[in-house]
Amino acid sequence: MYAKNLKELSYQDVLEAGGKGASLGEMLQNGFPIPEGFVVLATTFEKFLEQAGIEAEIDSVLSTVKIENMDTVEAASEKIKHLISNATIPKKIANEINNKFAKLDAEFVAVRSSATAEDSSDAAWAGQLDTFLNSTKKDLLLNVQKCWASLFSPRAIFYRFEKKLDKEKVSVAVVVQKMLQSDSSGIAFSVHPVTEDRDQILIEVGLGLGEAIVSGSVTPDSFVISKKDNSIDSKNINTQTRKLVRTDKKGVDWVEISEPLASSQKISDSDLLNLSREVAKIESHYKFPVDVEWAIEDDIIYITQSRPITTLSGKSQNTEDNIPQKGWVKYWEAPLIPMYPFFSLRLDNLNGYLSGFDYPYRQLLLTYSEGIMACYYHSEDLNRFEEFMSQYLQDIDNVKNFEKQIDKLLTQVDEIKKVTLFNTKKVLKLRKIYDEMHVCFGVIKVGGDVYINEDVFNKLLALRKRTEKVYFILENVLREIANQISSETNLKIEEALAMNYEEVLEYFSTKTLASKENLSKRKESLYLHITPNGFVELSQKHAENIIDNSTEQLHSKIVRGQASHKGIVQARVVVIRDFSLQHTFPEGSVLVTGMTDPRFVPLMKKASAIVTDAGGLLCHAAIVSRELKIPCVVGTQNATQAFKDGDLVEVDANIGIVRILKNNDIPKLDWIKFLERRRSCFIYHPFIEAEFFHLKKATGFKYTKHMYKWEGDKGTHYRSASELQESLDHFITAVQEDYPKVITWKDLCLKWDRRANDLIKLFESEKKKSVTINEFKKYYDEFVQILLYTVTIPYLTLSSIDAAIEKGESEQRYASILKEFEPLRGLATHSKLERSMLSHFWNLISQNCNIENVDLIDKLNPKEIIDFTEGIPLPSIEELKQRKKWCVFWHNLETNNISYEYDKEIITEIPVLQEKIVNSKNIISGTTAYPGCVRGTVCRIDNFKDIKKYKKGQIIVSINTNPDLMSALHSAKAIVSDEGGITSHAAIVARELKKPCIIGTKIATKVLKDGDLVEVDANIGIVKILEKNKEIS
Repeated sequence: MYAKNLKELSYQDVLEAGGKGASLGEMLQNGFPIPEGFVVLATTFEKFLEQAGIEAEIDSVLSTVKIENMDTVEAASEKIKHLISNATIPKKIANEINNKFAKLDAEFVAVRSSATAEDSSDAAWAGQLDTFLNSTKKDLLLNVQKCWASLFSPRAIFYRFEKKLDKEKVSVAVVVQKMLQSDSSGIAFSVHPVTEDRDQILIEVGLGLGEAIVSGSVTPDSFVISKKDNSIDSKNINTQTRKLVRTDKKGVDWVEISEPLASSQKISDSDLLNLSREVAKIESHYKFPVDVEWAIEDDIIYITQSRPITTLSGKSQNTEDNIPQKGWVKYWEAPLIPMYPFFSLRLDNLNGYLSGFDYPYRQLLLTYSEGIMACYYHSEDLNRFEEFMSQYLQDIDNVKNFEKQIDKLLTQVDEIKKVTLFNTKKVLKLRKIYDEMHVCFGVIKVGGDVYINEDVFNKLLALRKRTEKVYFILENVLREIANQISSETNLKIEEALAMNYEEVLEYFSTKTLASKENLSKRKESLYLHITPNGFVELSQKHAENIIDNSTEQLHSKIVRGQASHKGIVQARVVVIRDFSLQHTFPEGSVLVTGMTDPRFVPLMKKASAIVTDAGGLLCHAAIVSRELKIPCVVGTQNATQAFKDGDLVEVDANIGIVRILKNNDIPKLDWIKFLERRRSCFIYHPFIEAEFFHLKKATGFKYTKHMYKWEGDKGTHYRSASELQESLDHFITAVQEDYPKVITWKDLCLKWDRRANDLIKLFESEKKKSVTINEFKKYYDEFVQILLYTVTIPYLTLSSIDAAIEKGESEQRYASILKEFEPLRGLATHSKLERSMLSHFWNLISQNCNIENVDLIDKLNPKEIIDFTEGIPLPSIEELKQRKKWCVFWHNLETNNISYEYDKEIITEIPVLQEKIVNSKNIISGTTAYPGCVRGTVCRIDNFKDIKKYKKGQIIVSINTNPDLMSALHSAKAIVSDEGGITSHAAIVARELKKPCIIGTKIATKVLKDGDLVEVDANIGIVKILEKNKEIS
């Protein structure tokens, strides 16, 4: 088939009919007044080139174009147009075009080019290609051939290269339509193209054929029409002295216009308003602003073309000053993809869904940050909607009609979720589903809150349960769209997920992509004020100020909401905003979240109470809480901001109030798990003293953020990721700018290492069987210095150099420092000293503190021991027992003391960025199974077959080891595993073979690849990537 009738085409046929042809076909299929016609398909043009044997020659000529040199553009154009014009159209193609023309039964036709990359958001081909009016059977084929050649006119070639389409496949179809002898014609914009007011339609009108206005040859009358009530806002009447008309002799020609017609209005008011209605319908159909060419012949309005408006910024003319600063109500919150709001929250498409109620929502505030979407409606809109719904739902026929609407919506959702390959038509259908869903869910939510009667409430409750999974089904559909776009383009999936509706539609229509830069910004955060006119983007600070102003209870110890199931509970809070992240949720905690959905049910069953920011009596949280019979307060607006993990609260759902009884004071920072080892709890305290009180004096840098968790016999050291990075930055600056100072550090490191060895000999000798209090103070102070100089300073110095080299700096620059510090890498004397001196400390403490249980003595911190000798009481035995079982301790900067927390529920989830690897993702932490420090290349081994690739002396990295791998483990330099504890196979074998081993890294096999050069420092439980295997990377 070489040609298709317009009525056989739709918007999804852009690749064969071009943008113009596909758009005309779409409108004709949907009842718009379009002159009859057909399209010579783009594949026909390609067939013509193939049979003429000129494709390669055209490509060769295009390769000579230098866009900065117009001579090359014009020369290429002349050569290519000559090739096309002198080629013969194959007989089969010519016959089919002539047959289609005959069936039109028209003496004259308009022949227009229609590019297959036409009218995208970044590339508008309008005016780049040729149009031939008043064509007859005699010159039809010639004009078709001229349209094909116009794809290579100088302006089209320049445009192709300017828009970077020179490497893309751009073809051309040709639209052939009955020629109108229009009395008047013009262009209409469904959004004012200058002010970008989405409430206004701009219409330009001239007498005669429309090409006069399109080409700018006449100054048309212009009219602004209000969309709100289809009334004329303004008129600008100009004098038109000539018009373009069809003639028998020359095809088209100019004729003079005499007065008073020349200065009169060129269209009647009634035709003008009828035309504006057609334009509004076209925009509503396509769901984006349109530029429409039209004509009137014998008092009948015809649409001759429609395309997207490509010049809008996307922002409305609203300013931040026009946005209400108070009165915003959080309507819903959920972890959603950034594509989601662009499909579901277009207020200009909601008008008319509810009979007798225009624009359910006239404005909203949308925030997207860290994967969480929150939607705020203004209280004026909600009050207005509630007032309408209280009347609307009293008519049982409205309720029945609404039930049918839900049935229809669910059927459409079932159909769309089965789609495996999306195109323009299916994207348009999905958008319609989203619009209907948004209004339907609003009716259910607001209807449940106004509570007409028990029967209506139960009907809405049943509808809420039937529709509760629709959000997730449609989000999965959007993910499928993003996956498809990503697989077909160079976009990453997360970038495709940030495309807005217009960009998605544009891609499927014309295969044109949005800016990657804009998508990258949008996927991180988004703050919008949306009205039916469009949107204005807000700064994060402004959006947060508006929300704070609207939430008077934000800084109060009492949060109020709507009680959905009565009861009173006192318990610790767990705040969950993004369910996709892993969370620890102790039984009996209070679940605080933006809003719940079916995924939350397992947690809700463990909760003692539920508190949400958003929702009403028919929200998911309210329904489930009534079924589970647990207290629930919904619609608090800001519970997720007012409370933090571990706060002790009272939920009084009898009156809809949540009170804070005790705050969780543990600092909530960007904690990362830095070190995890089974060692004395006591020994963590000198680390704190070394890095808080002595590091700054020695190097100029001071750590201020440490936290330790002790559970059973295992201690975990947490650092702030940002502060750790600051320390590396500080040390690399010292290395680069103060060589003598750094060498002094090295000398002190060696000095304190020698002192450690001396103390080891002392404590292991027969002479030293006990220590006095004064000796304890002296040895403890020395041990602090030993940790500072044999652990902290070497680690930070070498790590900062490694980080600099990994960022691209020359290793040679740091050669001298590395030579000096390499002997300090992985010093382990402090570990030996720790073991040899502790037994002496325990004897001293038990003698002076009357505590015989060594396990409990271990839970004292050094300051408490020294204070005791000065008359200050020790912590109680009960407190020490609690520390032994579970505790968290950290240096409290306000009191300059060690602070403890014993309530395990207070840390339902220490916000550890377990998989966030600092230093450009080149450090992996785990638990030491056997100490030591080695360097080597990685070999990933997960099963017996993998041993074939192993080379003696490599570092084995595995999910977990097993006896099948023993032949390799015997000769490995070190062992690293994702999983396992201190009794795992890897740990046992490492101790037997005395090989450095780090277990439980969680991510080593995901990050490390065969051939990576790494350092395994099992003295402190970290694996450092020194050089990635570039071939595999």
